[in-house]
Amino acid sequence: MTTTPGNAESRIQTHRTGDLALTVRRADGTPVTDATVSVTMREHAFRFGTGVEARYLVEESSPGDPYRERLAGLFNTGVVEHRNKWRPWENESERELAIRASEWLLERGLDLRGHAAIWQRFDQPVVPEDVVEKVRSDDDDRAAYVSRRTGDHVSEILGHYAGDVASWDVLNEQIHAHHLTDVIDPDASHLRAPEVVQWFERARQADPEASLYLNDYDVLAGEYPDYRDDYAELVRFLQERGAPIDGLGFQAHHDGYEEARSPDGILDTLDRFADLGVAITVTEYDTVGDGWTDERAADHLRTFLRTVFSHPAVEGFVMWGFWDGVHWAERAPLFREDWSAKPALDVYRSLVFEEWWTDETGTTDADGRYRTTAFLGKHDVTVETGGRSRSVRASVTDPVSTTELAVEGPAESP
Repeated sequence: MTTTPGNAESRIQTHRTGDLALTVRRADGTPVTDATVSVTMREHAFRFGTGVEARYLVEESSPGDPYRERLAGLFNTGVVEHRNKWRPWENESERELAIRASEWLLERGLDLRGHAAIWQRFDQPVVPEDVVEKVRSDDDDRAAYVSRRTGDHVSEILGHYAGDVASWDVLNEQIHAHHLTDVIDPDASHLRAPEVVQWFERARQADPEASLYLNDYDVLAGEYPDYRDDYAELVRFLQERGAPIDGLGFQAHHDGYEEARSPDGILDTLDRFADLGVAITVTEYDTVGDGWTDERAADHLRTFLRTVFSHPAVEGFVMWGFWDGVHWAERAPLFREDWSAKPALDVYRSLVFEEWWTDETGTTDADGRYRTTAFLGKHDVTVETGGRSRSVRASVTDPVSTTELAVEGPAESP
C-alpha cells in the first residue's frame, strides 16, 4: 500500500467519505421535487477513543461528573486501561470494576476495546504472583504450568466478554517483555515463539467476532528501526503459522519531544505494516516527557491525527486517557487536573466534530434525487416539503460505492 505524502486532505476525502444518494418519492411513486434535505452526522465509523480509569469512572465519579460527561461526549470507543489485565482480572474486586466500567461504556453506545490478555512485564502488577513464582523457579513442570495458565486465561477473559468487545489486544509488548514465552518455548526466539500462535487461536475460539490484535510501542513514535523490524518479523511469523491475527496496535506514547516524527515518516511506517494485510489502530496516544509544551502538544496532535486519519488501513485512534487527574504520567492530551482545557482540545474538536463532520443541506431535483458526500458513519437524514418533514437514519460505510437511500416524502399540509 502506498499513500501520497503531503496530501492528507485528498486522502481523507478518498478514504473517509462516501457518496450518499437520496431518492424522495410520494406514496404513488412520483418524485418529490424541491424538497429540502439535510444530512447531519451522528457518529463516526472511525474509532476515536480513550483509555478509561475504571475505579474513577464507576466509584469516584457520579452522574454529571466532568469525567463521565467528557468521556461520553468526545469519544465513541473506550478501553479499560488496567483492570482487564491478567492479575487484576483474577482479583474479584478489581474484576468487578472492570466489568462495571465496560458495561457503562456499552450502555452509552461506545465501542469497547479489550486490553490486554497477555502482558509479560514482571515490573508491573499484571502477571499473577503464582505464575511469576513458577517462572522464577527451577520446577520441572514450569513450562507446562505457565502454558496452561496463560491459555486458560485467554479463553476465560475473551469468553467472558464475547460479543461485546470490538477488538482485543491479545498480546501486549512481546518485543520488549517475553518472560513467559522464554519459559514455554526456551529454544525459540521471542519473535517466533509457537505459544503466541496458541494464544491467538484460543482467543479466536473464545470470541469469534472480536478483531485480534498485537500491541507494542517504539514502532510508530520515535526513530527505532530495529523495533519496527522486530514487529514485522513477529507479524510475519504469526501469519506463516496461520494465527488469526487481524490487527496491529501502535501505542504512540511520545516520551519526549524528540519522538515526534514527520507526516511522511509516519506514513512510511503505516504503509509498511498495512502491506502485511492487517488493520492498524493507534492504541495509546499521548505526549509526555521532556520538551513538550501545551502548544507543541496541540500542534503535534493536529499533524499526527490528520496523518493517521488519512491512511486507509487505520481503524482508530485511542488516547491513553484524556484528563490529567487519572493519567499515568499526569500529562493527558486534553484536560488539566482542574478540568481547564488544554489547546489540544480545540484541535481535537475542530477536526473530529467540525472539519470531519457531515452537516449538509440541499434540495431534490426534478427526479426527486439529492446527492452529497458524507463522512463514513451514521447520519440523520431529514426531508422537508409542504410544511411537513420526515427523518430517517442512514449509514455511509463504503468510500467507493454510492449509498442509496429511498424515502417516502412526508404528506403535505392540507
